[in-house]
Formats: sequence, structure tokens, C-alpha cells
Amino acid sequence: MFNLGKYLRYNVRILIAVLGIGLLLFGASLAAVSIYALHYNQRIIPICPTGLDANNLTGAIDPDGVIVDALVTGHPIQPSTLAEVLSAPAENEAVTSVTLLDITPAAAVGRPLTARFYVLETTTAGVHAVTITYANNDRLKFFNREVSIPQSAHCTFTVQVTKVAHPDGTFSTVATLHNIRPSFLTPDMEVDVRQLMLNVAGGMVPGIVVIVTALLLCTNLVNAFFGLEGGGWQFLKHRFFGRPGFSPYLIVGGGKIVMGVDSVKKRGGPAGIVLRQDSAIVLESGGALTRVIRGPGFPTLEPFEKIWDIIDLRPQWWPFKVSAVTRDGIPITYEVAVKFQVGPTDADILSAATCKWIRDAWRTEPDRLMDWSKRLIIGDTEGVMRNRILARYNLDELLDVHVRQRIRQDLFEILKAGAAQNLGIEIMEVVLQDATFQGQVLDEWAKTWKMQRDLEVAKIEADERLQEIKLVERARSQVRQEMLNGAVKTLNAMTKRRKNVPIDYVLLSFIDMVEDIAAAQKVFIPEDNLVKLENIKKDLSATH
Repeated sequence: MFNLGKYLRYNVRILIAVLGIGLLLFGASLAAVSIYALHYNQRIIPICPTGLDANNLTGAIDPDGVIVDALVTGHPIQPSTLAEVLSAPAENEAVTSVTLLDITPAAAVGRPLTARFYVLETTTAGVHAVTITYANNDRLKFFNREVSIPQSAHCTFTVQVTKVAHPDGTFSTVATLHNIRPSFLTPDMEVDVRQLMLNVAGGMVPGIVVIVTALLLCTNLVNAFFGLEGGGWQFLKHRFFGRPGFSPYLIVGGGKIVMGVDSVKKRGGPAGIVLRQDSAIVLESGGALTRVIRGPGFPTLEPFEKIWDIIDLRPQWWPFKVSAVTRDGIPITYEVAVKFQVGPTDADILSAATCKWIRDAWRTEPDRLMDWSKRLIIGDTEGVMRNRILARYNLDELLDVHVRQRIRQDLFEILKAGAAQNLGIEIMEVVLQDATFQGQVLDEWAKTWKMQRDLEVAKIEADERLQEIKLVERARSQVRQEMLNGAVKTLNAMTKRRKNVPIDYVLLSFIDMVEDIAAAQKVFIPEDNLVKLENIKKDLSATH
């Protein structure tokens, strides 16, 4: 979601930083220009004439330059009052004729320029204002250009000219100097402003170049160190001024990064993370693990803090086949399926993330890396199943239902104890599938084993039939014994009576004995026999 306040604060921080650096560079440049102007661009010192004849020598000295030119100008001064103008005689136009002669340029830096000041005969009588100007050759270099910034100084004074008449009708000129004032002539405002701007701008350029170069070097260093094709400049901005919004960010779900900026994956924050409920992340910074964060949430990565590992919190169902050799030397393949997931605590997540193993160097990725799920299945489960469980049983025992149940329970208990302690994993369920074996030798062994089993089954069945026959014979013997005992008992009773017993009564008694013994011993008598016995009883009863 776009946060206008955060975005404005971000841009205000950038603006303040730019203005602060600009003001700092401007102040440093202005201070440097001022120091240069005061100590390395000293003013011209004028030497004004003090009189004419022997005292008309003039000139100037530049302590840090060379005086290259001198110029004299003058003009008559008009009367100051109207009365003077009205009373003055009519004359020709006033003329000021002054000049510099014997000009000797400065021989080197700090050496004077000298000349002699003269008032010519053509100068009309009166008061004349005269200015002598001196200039040097100072120049400012700005990149590949040179800008002239000459300094000037002048001597100002007035010349009182008097015409003296001679007897022969000629005139001579007599001049005296008054109000002599040496002074430094300041350049006009345009030149002054241009010189100041160029000097200050030139002073700021090195600082700007240094700052820009430093930023470019830092950007290239970040890109080269983390193997990025870009993003270094964005990192520097976010590092110093914070992020204007939630971007850049990573979306983590399903135990992996679903979406995100490549630069954040490699070099880390500052950045944001959208962490879904089915995942947890382990963060690291400076070569050390810093935090464990379980989803859902919106955590923030600190500078150079990045994701070290992502843990999938969803239940995992992993079927696999275990190859083993039974106790009787038969190679078999047993299919096992394990359902598991990472424990509920941060310690479990940290254990699962830090239990990685690196397998043989000749293996390729990702097979070479053993993470928490592979260690549970390939390492613990396969090793326990092959070496500690299957190796203890013969093949025929492994086919027994009760043995299979015991194997499943043993595997569940062993994995539950070891995985929770070493890997931070909770075992939810263990399922055993059918055992398989392949190959011609195994097929032949299977046929032999089947024949042996068939023989054992036939032997058992024969024993059972023999036992059944023995039981039938025993039952028949018992019936015959019972019938014999019954007959002896009946005859014994008749003998005791010592009377003549009819034969019909003997037959009826014998039939009743047979029916009673059959009913008591649960002996099956065919229906036709029962009908015959019943008819005999009816016939015997009818005769009496």
C-alpha cells in the first residue's frame, strides 16, 4: 500500500542532503575564493606624482602580478558659480593636454612600472582634473578557458595651469599639482559578479567531482561484490535515506521465494518481505544468523541482512523405496511412506535450517545438498529401515502381517525420537507398502520357496486328515463299545429274571438301545435305516 507520508519524508531527506552538501561546497568554495582574493590577489599599489619637473615620476607596483599598462586622462573643471562665469573673459574652448612619457614596464612580478607625468603647452589656463590609471594582467583559468580579471588602481589630482606672458609676447605654462589621492580602482559590478561566480563555481567543481566519483565507486563496488547487474545506486539511496515505501520486497511462500528483486536476494536489505503462513525464514547478516521469523507477517530486512534459509511449514508426505538384504541373504525393496513436518517452535525451525549436510564432492546440485527433509528420509529413515530393522528378519517373516505392524511401530518410534532431537521435525505417520524383489535368481528362489511352502501346506493338510480319520475311528469304536455295553446290560437284566423272554421283546429292546446310543453319541443314522427300524417296531407291537 502506498504511504504518501513516508514517500514525502524520503524525498525531503534527499532534498535536505543535496542542499546541505551544496551549501557545504558553496561555503568551502567561497572561503577559498576569499582567502585567495585576500592573500593571493593583492591590490595594486599606485605611486602618484608629487609635482612637476624633478618630482613628476609616477608608477605602480603589483605584489603578486605585473603592471602592464598606464593611462592618463584629464578634463577642465568648470567655474563653480554663475558670477565667475559671467565675469570670466571670453576665451576659446578649454583644453587639457597631459601625457605620460618615459614609460618603463615592470620587469617581473612585484616590480614597479614607472613613467613621467607632463602637462603640455596646449593645456589652457585653469583647473584640470587628471586621473592616471594602472592595470595588471591577472587572468583566471576555468577548465580550458581563460578569463581576464584585471585589477586597477589610479591616482587622482587636480592641475592648476597658469599662463605667464613674456616681454617678447610669448607665453609659458606653469602647472602645480593639488589634492593628490592614490586609490584602488574597483572593477565594475558586472565584472565583479562574473569573477565571483566563476571563482566560486570553479571551487565547487572539485568537491562535486569527488562526491560523484565516490558514489559511482561505491555503486560499482556493491554491484561487483554481490554480482549484480544493477541496483547499487538504489541500495545507497535506501541505505542512507530509508525506503520511500515497502518496495523493494520479496514474497516468500511454499518454502521458496515466489517473487522478488534479484538484488535483494543476493545482497539483502534494506527491503521488505511478504511472508506467508506456510513458511518460515532464517536471516543472516555479516556471516552470523540473526533472526528466525515464522509466517504470516511483513518483516523488514536491515541493511545487508538477507535470507539464509526458507523452511516449509506444511506437512510433507514422502514415499520412497528402501533397498535392503534380509537376514537370510535375500535382496528386497521395501516401499515406505513418511508424513512429517517441522516443529512448532523457533528452535525447531533453527534446527531444521542448520542441520544441512554436504554429501560426496562428485555429486551435483541439488543432490549433493542434504537438507532437513532429505536427512530424515535418505539419512535416518533409509538407514534405520535397512540396517536396524529389515536386516533382523527373514523374508518369510517380513510377509507376516504382525511382523509388518511391529516394523512400522519400531520405525515410527525410532524416527520420532531422533528427528525431534536432531532435526526439529515431528513424525506424524509411517506407512509400509508391499515388499518387492526382482531378477532371475530371485524368481527361481521364489519358485523354490513357493514349492516348499506348498509342501508344508500339503503336509499340514495330510496331518489334519489323519487326525480326522483317527477321530472318526475312535468315535466308531466308542459307539460299538456303547452298543456292546448296552446289549450286555439288557441280556444281564433278562438273565436275572430267569423267565422265558419272547424274541419280539428282545428285538424291541435292542432297537431302543440302538436309538438311545445314536442320540446320546450324536451318531448319524441314515433315514432309510431309521424307517426300517420304525417299521420293525410297528410289526412287533402289532403281534402283541
